[in-house]
Amino acid sequence: MPRNLRETYFFEIPVYRCSYEEFHAKLEILEQEHIRNYGSLESYWRTHELYKYRTSGPWRFNQIIAYLRLFVDFGRDVFKAEVWRIEQVRIPEFQGKKKYMIRPGNAIEVWVSRKESSKEIYAKLLSDLEALQKEKRYKNRYIDLSAFREIGPFLDWRSFLDS
Repeated sequence: MPRNLRETYFFEIPVYRCSYEEFHAKLEILEQEHIRNYGSLESYWRTHELYKYRTSGPWRFNQIIAYLRLFVDFGRDVFKAEVWRIEQVRIPEFQGKKKYMIRPGNAIEVWVSRKESSKEIYAKLLSDLEALQKEKRYKNRYIDLSAFREIGPFLDWRSFLDS
């Protein structure tokens, strides 16, 4: 629900504890440790699925530690992204129950002029979102921009400001 009538949320971007590749590389290490300790891959396969889902679950849904919620602050010609993050200060590798809370301030603020095209607005938003990945607070995290990159070029970004 928007914080006030002038703000409309239109996109949520997940932030993961680590990338898909890093997550599965860790599972591979666990598999090798199991084989080394118990001597057989067969015993590993009997326990692997149970262990994987009890400790971590599928990466796409259980390794999310935050969301970037994009919205437009109407009347000010600015796109913003606020951060909803899990409460834990130290984020565990294998997570149980999660409770999300809003972080003060915005992750990005992209001011646009009335002259900028949808293509230019998208490029600015994507650039700022990609730059977040290099910031200290997201350095060891994975901001999943795949859906944003797939859909973004086809959206009429200008219309978000003009409505």
